[in-house]
Amino acid sequence: MVLGFLFSILTNAIGLYTPKVMEKAIDLLEAKATDEMISEQVYLLILIALVSGIFKFAMRQTTIVVSRKIEFEFLNNYLKHLQTLPVSFFHKNKTGNLMALATNDLSAVRNLLGPGIMYSTNTLTTFFVALYFMFGISWKLTLLAMIPFPLMSLVTALLIKKSHEKTEEKQAQFSKINSKAQENISGIRVIKAYVQEASEIQQFDDLSFGYLKKNMSLTVISGVMNTALSFLTGLGFCLILFFGGKGVLSGEITLGSFVAFNTYLLMLVWPMIALGWVTSIFQQSYTSLGRIRKVLETTVKEQKVTSEIDVSNLGEIEFRNVCFSYDENKTVLKNINLKIPAGSSLGIVGKIGSGKSTFVNLIPRLYEVENGEILLDGKNLNSYSLNDLREIIGYVPQETFLFSESIEENISFGTPDANTEKILEAAEIAQLKTNIEEFPKKFQTLLGERGITLSGGQKQRTAIARAIIKNPKILILDDSLSAVDTHTEDEILKGLKKIMKSRTTLIVAHRISTVQNCDKIIVFKDGKITEEGSHEKLLEIGGTYAEFYQKQLLQEEIIGTE
Repeated sequence: MVLGFLFSILTNAIGLYTPKVMEKAIDLLEAKATDEMISEQVYLLILIALVSGIFKFAMRQTTIVVSRKIEFEFLNNYLKHLQTLPVSFFHKNKTGNLMALATNDLSAVRNLLGPGIMYSTNTLTTFFVALYFMFGISWKLTLLAMIPFPLMSLVTALLIKKSHEKTEEKQAQFSKINSKAQENISGIRVIKAYVQEASEIQQFDDLSFGYLKKNMSLTVISGVMNTALSFLTGLGFCLILFFGGKGVLSGEITLGSFVAFNTYLLMLVWPMIALGWVTSIFQQSYTSLGRIRKVLETTVKEQKVTSEIDVSNLGEIEFRNVCFSYDENKTVLKNINLKIPAGSSLGIVGKIGSGKSTFVNLIPRLYEVENGEILLDGKNLNSYSLNDLREIIGYVPQETFLFSESIEENISFGTPDANTEKILEAAEIAQLKTNIEEFPKKFQTLLGERGITLSGGQKQRTAIARAIIKNPKILILDDSLSAVDTHTEDEILKGLKKIMKSRTTLIVAHRISTVQNCDKIIVFKDGKITEEGSHEKLLEIGGTYAEFYQKQLLQEEIIGTE
């Protein structure tokens, strides 16, 4: 950046010597100089253009190139920072908005670092060097030429604040457009299924038209600024033409000096116009940088790691007086006390919204416990490194997410170094292998976005295989068998039974058949554990669990008679 700054000064300083050569050439012509004397001035002009051009190339190769490199690093750091933020952050911020920051807003910041700084330097250098030469020609004419400049500064100052406001509105509207486009593409199947194409097109059209209007408002401000600056510069020309022309006629200055002075004044026109453009760049960049900084300044509380995970332990988990809420209005988990012995299996059932998923999400610390504590092998979860903790957990979330890669790469996502044998073994346990081998490219089959190539059940089984291949100490299945039939579920559970012996397993389910063979089953109701025990014990109690069981038996009988 320093080199670019120096090259910019040299480019303009050398280029601004051109009118001085022209001044001498015109005066020589008036004095009827020889061809050789005129040729010297021509060669000097060519040399100035050549040297100035070399420095201009060097200026762009430093300033513009480094702005691109900074943009590259900024984008990488931005994505890296997003990876460190908790899941709760992404619940409050739309994907489209975060994407807009990484594209439109970051591009605006780059414009400040590249063209913004470069043209600012050009403007200032041209202004001061030209003034220096103009004072050398005639201080009276220079003062006359400066009359419009205070008005230029006033116009710029008045319009800057308005430009900042309109820029914020424009960037915010662009984020809305980005979010809408992202939602439309992700939810295209739902849109088509409900025949809402026309409605979505209209909504997007309204957002785009809003963006157009905000852009036009900003353009009007920019246009007023440029027009006002050009008019005031033109006013300076009129003053110089009138009074300077009189000076030439009276012999106060030479014709060459008058031409040179007007050339310098002409050279000041672009800097004055560029001043408005650069001001606009600074305003947009300042606004965009502020939006990006809000994300970058969102930090996770620094963690003190005081314990190391003992991989030889099977993973005893204990909840002590745990309470949790997503916001201040509603507590999701209320005073949870539970011990899950190492190597045991825990079934978790309950109505929708009772707190089951929140309960298991606290173990890999996708959300942080607010009140109470969770212990792993007798030590607080917060005392372990977050990465080490998640390394020993195999987690299958309620909403299955697959990447636009091959099935093999999706299964080995958490263990990139897994060999083919391990992948096939995990797929076999998840009852996926037979299905996938029917595909033409088998495990090398590329999946569409979010795994659109596979059925709902195949997606869930792929996610289960992804968790199994990690060989985790703790296995969490959050309603991950809901999309498979009961026969496939039985086969998966048989395969899981073999590996569940050597690890702590938590299974969230709505079907009783999924959890009935677990060592212990708990029932959630309104964020509390209302029942706990084995399948047989809970049936004897005759509570909520028994009610679920009876209803599901009745449903199976009805389906069987049909």
